[in-house]
Amino acid sequence: MRYFKFNLKLTRVFGLISIMLMSILVFALPVKAEGDFVVCDIASDGTITDINTFSNFAEAKSTMLTYPNGIITHNASLSPTKIIAMTKGVAVSYTFRYGVLSDSGYSTDRTMIITQYETTIENQKNTYIGSHYDMQYIQTTSYDPNSGNGKVNVVVSGFQGFVDLHQVDLVPMVYLENNLPITLGGNTFDPTYEAPFVLTSPKQLQFSVVNDELIFERWSFYSGDKRNNVAIGPKASWMQNGDVYYSYDFNNYYRDRMLTDLAGSYYNYYQYLPLRSKSNITAEQLNNYLLTKKDSGLMINNGQLFLNAQDTYGVNALLLYAIACQESNYGTSDIALRTNNLFGINAIDSDPSQATTFLNVESCINDMSGWFLRRYMDINDWRFFGSHLGSKESGFNVKYASDPYWGIQIAAIAYSIDKANTLVDHEYYSYGVINDYNVDIKKLPDLTADKWYSSAYGATYQEDFMVILNHLDNNFYQIPATNPIENATLTTLETARRNYDFLESIGYVDASKITLINESRYIETTSNNPVTKVVYPEYIIDGNIMALSSFTFDTDGLDLSGHVFNKGVAVRDLSNVDHTLVFKDTTTKEETVFTLDDGVTDPNIDITYPIKDLSFTAATFTGLNIDLSTLANGEYEVLIRTAYDRYLNPFDINIDLETIPDVSTITQSLVFNETDNKLYITVNKVIEGELATSISTFEWGTEDHNNELFIEGVAAIRGINHYNKDLIQHKLIIYNVENNTEYMFDLTTYSGDELGTYNVDLYDGYNYYYVWFSDYIDISTLPEGSYRAKLIVEVTSDDGYSKYVGDVTLRNNLLGNIPSIKSFGENSIVIYKNGKEKSRYELYVIKGLQDLHTSISKPTSRITYTSLSELSLNQDLILNIRGAMYLYRVDHSIDNSPTFKLYFVKDGQVVKDVVLNTTTGDYDITPMVNSGNDYSYAWYELNNIDVSSLEVGTYKIYISESLNDFFEIIRLYDIYNRFNFEIIKENLKYEFVINTNEYYYISLIISDYEPEQVSG
Repeated sequence: MRYFKFNLKLTRVFGLISIMLMSILVFALPVKAEGDFVVCDIASDGTITDINTFSNFAEAKSTMLTYPNGIITHNASLSPTKIIAMTKGVAVSYTFRYGVLSDSGYSTDRTMIITQYETTIENQKNTYIGSHYDMQYIQTTSYDPNSGNGKVNVVVSGFQGFVDLHQVDLVPMVYLENNLPITLGGNTFDPTYEAPFVLTSPKQLQFSVVNDELIFERWSFYSGDKRNNVAIGPKASWMQNGDVYYSYDFNNYYRDRMLTDLAGSYYNYYQYLPLRSKSNITAEQLNNYLLTKKDSGLMINNGQLFLNAQDTYGVNALLLYAIACQESNYGTSDIALRTNNLFGINAIDSDPSQATTFLNVESCINDMSGWFLRRYMDINDWRFFGSHLGSKESGFNVKYASDPYWGIQIAAIAYSIDKANTLVDHEYYSYGVINDYNVDIKKLPDLTADKWYSSAYGATYQEDFMVILNHLDNNFYQIPATNPIENATLTTLETARRNYDFLESIGYVDASKITLINESRYIETTSNNPVTKVVYPEYIIDGNIMALSSFTFDTDGLDLSGHVFNKGVAVRDLSNVDHTLVFKDTTTKEETVFTLDDGVTDPNIDITYPIKDLSFTAATFTGLNIDLSTLANGEYEVLIRTAYDRYLNPFDINIDLETIPDVSTITQSLVFNETDNKLYITVNKVIEGELATSISTFEWGTEDHNNELFIEGVAAIRGINHYNKDLIQHKLIIYNVENNTEYMFDLTTYSGDELGTYNVDLYDGYNYYYVWFSDYIDISTLPEGSYRAKLIVEVTSDDGYSKYVGDVTLRNNLLGNIPSIKSFGENSIVIYKNGKEKSRYELYVIKGLQDLHTSISKPTSRITYTSLSELSLNQDLILNIRGAMYLYRVDHSIDNSPTFKLYFVKDGQVVKDVVLNTTTGDYDITPMVNSGNDYSYAWYELNNIDVSSLEVGTYKIYISESLNDFFEIIRLYDIYNRFNFEIIKENLKYEFVINTNEYYYISLIISDYEPEQVSG
């Protein structure tokens, strides 16, 4: 179920039928002259109005967004509709659109990769899906008019990421809302395999509420039929029978197709319950349920085997049983009957015969529980995204199956079994999500204790890390560890089965790092046994009352006080009550929380609620001088949150004020307002400003600062006074363009008088006294990579709440020569001023090659011109290359022709270098430059470069030019992004990869190649 390819040949008849269908369509999308971006608007009846054409994608996109059903078409698109962007709609996966011809026929992609980031970034996460699934469409972020490809930001089964435009069709929302026919599908290599087809009534994934159950409904974007219609669990308390909701993350449910009207949040209990848990289902109940589905097969009367595996290997028997039902068609699939394999282990779709054969069913269940599933529950394994069934965002489903709904469908089976047995498992456990990145799971309930492991899924990703909450100990939740713990040692994955002891395999997580997802129906009485529980006291019921005594704001901050009464809960002391003031961002739902002081109500306050002849007091809260300057820009709902120890869910109460405080005389950054009896605060304290800059010095220092960069100049935010030095901060940020890592340097702020130079006046009536900056910057420790720089100015308002911020890319078209190259250890730092990018400064930290880079000598500081015309590799691993390169202001005539050389560099060392042939190339560059110099011999080529001797690794490719006393060496690049390709030779893969983030540099990656064998 991982990424793979397969070969297919079909008859031409199917293609001809599809082409005939295309000919009778009643609509056509506009595509104009080659290269044009056509913006259109679509009416509710499908009528398409041509708005305008553009030569630039960004301009077309800006215009498109002004139309309610706007689209952009382009003739290079591989989609039959030619739609490359839209105002609103859904994206649909069509993996078959990639194809390659080989000796064995046409090979086409069976799955589509979704990456965490738009560009290639180390350690980013990805997942994969098959064809014909609808996805939430965010936007088309880029498009190449030459290839017709681009990047689309989507959400599928909870995972938000980027897919190739080649592998999706975009379906505007107007087609879904009005059941309009649309043409989809197709491929680039063989019209007989899934040629374009007409979907007469496209429909969108949705959820409905029927008989107090949540029903999952999805459609095929190939046939248009329903794929399934299953109940996945009891409805949430806020859901109403008859309602329809839309969700692409299966956590947040919306009333509208475009996911703007949030109805509420809901985590399906079975889908997100970690499998490191125990079911209350009996073997008899499992066996009886199966008989309602099948009267024969390998699972008949074998329920006890799943319970035995649960006790031995620590995998929830109900969820494991549901997986077997899904993967083996309740024990009756051909693979199961032939191989005793209930889980399709190693039965990949392209070759099901590879399915592992087991001696008996018991051996298969034990291997699945004790070894195979541990690959998905081992914190150090690349497949680990949480130990729950999950979705494409988290859990097994991220890497287990190409079906994005695999997890929710198995959860539906588990719910069906549990429902048949009076829901003995539903909400038996409390579980929550770790709400902070990379949280330590401790060995003991103590902040200073050593950790077992941390919660991130690798270096860059953590979503919905679910943990079962056994009990609270010293403000730490005890949780079952995902890896087995034996003899006080966390075990790691190996090929043998591994037992799991619930009493020993425990860890602790800081309770403040947990957001409770569901509250168990039970309270534990035995701390180490996660399944021994008793029910709540019966007198606890719903209901609460809050009263505010005060709510004021002044220069010291916010003061408030009041009390909360929860019906049925006695507050006899302060050991079991906790109040916080919560500011919830209305857009992101992120929270800023302030702790309040707790107390017990004055006996004179008469608040009683008689239940069983009991009367209860209320809990008070007080907050003084609460500093709201820590709130970021945004709108917040203001809430009082009350928690009564661990026996009740914390509950939020809206604040309803009779008089809204006017704070305009204190600060312009905060505004209180009330809507529908709910208090909100709007914060606008970071205000973007326009920066005026001038760089006077940017060069390596001298004497004691010889190895530091000296920068000096002026930077000011227009329209803001710069008279208080203590409120002004100049900063330099140097950032890696490939991974966006930033290195910030504080610069010293000066006036012109302090530096002995002029003071700045922008002649707009504002004071610009402290706008100079000057400092030495140590950049010697920058890691290898490509960097840009930008200046930032921050001016804080006198009241401390507002901050004006301006930033600008570091440029200067007046300075002459760029700083010279410096070597630091094994690295060299090269600083260019890129004339092609408005004299932008660019820094390159290059590993090794000091001799070559310190030999650079040019007649001008201008960026050396290069152009790559051909780069190809044949099956014999012979590389062909052709292109142009020339230094400005020097003749490249036949008598003065340059020498070109190609280098393959690995880990900073030249592994292979080749002298290239100097030629006149494809055309004469001389008239194009028009500088008075002869560039007729500025071309290079060579058609016999053998790369077969290169070992596995990543090679950066450089090219140099030697001419008279001049020398230049630069990385090989192609700004047109044309030379991405791969060759498979025996057990090695040779990939030429262009990094679009790093100035389109070309690398050769040689890696071991072996088709992956995983479960089908």
